[in-house]
Order: sequence, then C-alpha cells, then structure tokens
Amino acid sequence: MKNIIFAILLVIVSSCDKNSIIYFYPEKGSGIITIIDKNQYRYIIKGKHEKVPDLNYIKLDISKVDKLSDVVYICWKENELWEVTVDKSVIVETVIDTANYKINTTLPRDSRGIPTENKFKNDSCMIFSYYLMRLTSRSRRDC
Repeated sequence: MKNIIFAILLVIVSSCDKNSIIYFYPEKGSGIITIIDKNQYRYIIKGKHEKVPDLNYIKLDISKVDKLSDVVYICWKENELWEVTVDKSVIVETVIDTANYKINTTLPRDSRGIPTENKFKNDSCMIFSYYLMRLTSRSRRDC
C-alpha cells in the first residue's frame, strides 16, 4: 500500500474576516495550488502565491456552500495539471487555461444520481475539509 503525503504548508486565518491562504502540494512534482478565501469568495490559483495574481486563477462564490460541508476536492493529473471541485460553489471568474486546469462546482454522481467522493479517494487526489481544517481520512474503496 502506497503512503500518500500531501503537505499543507501554511494556513493563515484572520480572526475578523473569513480570509485564509492554504497551499496544497502534490505527492510528486511541483503542481502547487494556492487557495485564498476572501469573505464569500474562494480563489483557486495555479502555483504558490500570497495574494491573488492577475492570471492563472478561478474565482468562486462560496456564499451558498454550507459551513459543515465546505470541502475542496483535488486531483492532480500528469504534467502538474489538476482538477478541483468545490461542491455548491458558483464560478464568478476564470482567468486560467481551462483545457488544462479544471474546476467543478458539483460532486460526481454515482449510478443512482447520488453525489459521491469516491473519485477523490485515490493516490493522486485529496480531500480537504474547511470545517475540520484538515485532510479527511483516506479510506479505500470497496471493490
């Protein structure tokens, strides 16, 4: 069984606003993702940044995302490309190559139409809970 190591290097949380910066690193490579929250908006940014850059980001409205189910799902692909899902968010602005970097606003559905996290429980993916402020457990799928 292969151990998965994802590092969350830094979390900065302001006590007055819902502002934070979190860096996500893939197990291999340098496909770093920065996520910056500014009140009701979440910026998903290619690379490591301390503020929102002029290019290479996606801006999401997260005002309708329930605090208990505020989760970021990330899968890295080859060549440092990635796919991010923030369920129940709304895309406000896209300033990134969407052919290579993908954002989803709904979880995938199983054959019964029920949202599922199964896609994100493999070696190249991770699940981060904002409610718990940690990576969630990585249980194996039953085959």
